[in-house]
This record gives sequence, C-alpha cells and structure tokens, in this order.
Amino acid sequence: MVRSGGTVRIRDFMIKYRTSLKDLSILLAVMLVGLYLTYEYDLFKNSDGVSVHERTVELDEALLLGGIMALGLLAFSIRRYLEQRRETALRLAAEQHIRTLAFQDALTGLANRRQFDDALKAAVAAPPREGAVHALILLDLNGFKQVNDVYGHGIGDQVLTIVAQRLLGAMRNGDLAARLGGDEFAILAFIW
Repeated sequence: MVRSGGTVRIRDFMIKYRTSLKDLSILLAVMLVGLYLTYEYDLFKNSDGVSVHERTVELDEALLLGGIMALGLLAFSIRRYLEQRRETALRLAAEQHIRTLAFQDALTGLANRRQFDDALKAAVAAPPREGAVHALILLDLNGFKQVNDVYGHGIGDQVLTIVAQRLLGAMRNGDLAARLGGDEFAILAFIW
C-alpha cells in the first residue's frame, strides 16, 4: 500500500508535535465547555432590569472565557519554551561530546592526532616571538608490545593511562600533549 505525500506529512507532523497538539486540544475542550456553560447558564448575576435568562454570552462571560484562554495559552507557551530550552541544552551537550570525541583520545584523555596536527600547523604558521622557540618532543614506549602480549591489553591500557598522567604532570600551562596512536606520544612545547 502506497501512501500519498500529504498523508505522510500529516502523520509526521502529528508525531513531531503530539505534545503541543495534546495541550492545544485540552485548551480547546476547556474553551468549548466554558462556552457551552456561559451560553446555557447565567454565570454572573444580571442587572436588576433583566428578569429572564436569555441564552446569550454576555460581555462579562466573554471576558471570563478570554481570560481562561489567555491563561491556557500562557501555560502552553511556557511549556513549549521549557521544552525548547531542554532540547537546546541536550543538543549543546551532544555537540560538546562530539567535539570531545573528535579531538581527544578516549583512553588517555590527551589530545588525539587530529588536534595535535591542528596545533602543530598553527605553531608552524605563527613563528614564535623573539627569544622563544617551539619544541616538538616525540615519545615511543619501548617494549610496549611485550606488555600487551604478556599481561594483556587491559594492563597495556593502564600503562598508557599512567604515561599520559605523568606527561600531563610534567608539562607547563600552554603545552600540548597528545597520543598519536598505539604507544606513540608527542608534546608541543612553547619555550620562552
């Protein structure tokens, strides 16, 4: 069975805005009940000259319905605003997480090769000021393959994490340590 484009669009719209449609339908139902009640019953006392209730919606009753509708729309607007704030916060957190994954090594928390390459390109493009130099330090762990082979990859991961912590502890502010992959580390230092 093939659905028409209009049916699919309506269904997608209903799914996407189901909470808003539910809120608005509740507001519409309350307004219809209020309109019926004001039409059938005299909610406010009539002036002294009118003795028989006419089936009409009087100005004071219309104002009451308008006030109810205004409060309902205000509640609806506040709810939509809070939903959008919550969704925006979730999206910002997801974008930050993606950025972290894109530029940070998951195991050690150091910069990854991509972030290191960007920092190295920026350092090469901007020569250091007078009396300062850039230093590039490369580090490869000897015998790391044997650690993984003998003790397992879990212990190897712990060794990499400890090396990363020690590198961070030995660095100064402004220096960048990165894990380039496997057991290869690099430090981009700025020496004044």
